[in-house]
Amino acid sequence: MNHVYSRKSGNNEGEDSRSVLPVNKTSAHVVNGIPVSGEDYLLLVRKQARKGPDTLIAKAAPPPPPPAQKLPAAFQALLDSQPAHTAAVLPDAAWQDAFSDAFRVYRDCKQQSRKAAASSVQRMTDQVAFDFCYGEKNELKTVPALMQPVILRLLRLHINWLKDEITHVQALWLFTLLTYLDPVMTAEHTSILRQVARHCIDLRERVYQDDEQLARLNIIITIISRVFGQADLS
Repeated sequence: MNHVYSRKSGNNEGEDSRSVLPVNKTSAHVVNGIPVSGEDYLLLVRKQARKGPDTLIAKAAPPPPPPAQKLPAAFQALLDSQPAHTAAVLPDAAWQDAFSDAFRVYRDCKQQSRKAAASSVQRMTDQVAFDFCYGEKNELKTVPALMQPVILRLLRLHINWLKDEITHVQALWLFTLLTYLDPVMTAEHTSILRQVARHCIDLRERVYQDDEQLARLNIIITIISRVFGQADLS
């Protein structure tokens, strides 16, 4: 049996009823084809996504083999409610190509104007670094000034910070850190990115198709796999 999935439209023309990464603007400000801010970039990506078909037909995954022994009723209910087959939550290849191309343009534009400077984050304990990212003071705006070792350290720490979910703010931090990460990396640096991607893939395997985390995870996975050359992690 095949499943048909339709995108729902909100009250505003062209807007989804629920935004995974909410923004305060309704139209993207683009200069010479390049979005001028993170919000403009997200709006541009949404516009591209809305050009896709409204209805998708996904082939149902083959049923799993019957268990050798039936679980007790209380546990069988948990088994029956497990997330959909992995193939149903994978992003479309065409979307991945379009998104990664747009991200490269956005990243190159942002990195041209950045001025990195020494930061005390590199010497912070893990807890202080966590407070730097997720404390009361919003430090996201300081990322363009962070040195590459600091960006890599924060990416590595996020492997543990994500735990069992990826929140809206965590997705913004990862997106921003990847925006200002130098694409020329050592094997050790690549290993950090691969760990982040694998963790996001593990989280994606636990979510349902309508989970708001799905888009966040696919964005981070696509950036690492397509933009940073880790194509086997998608």
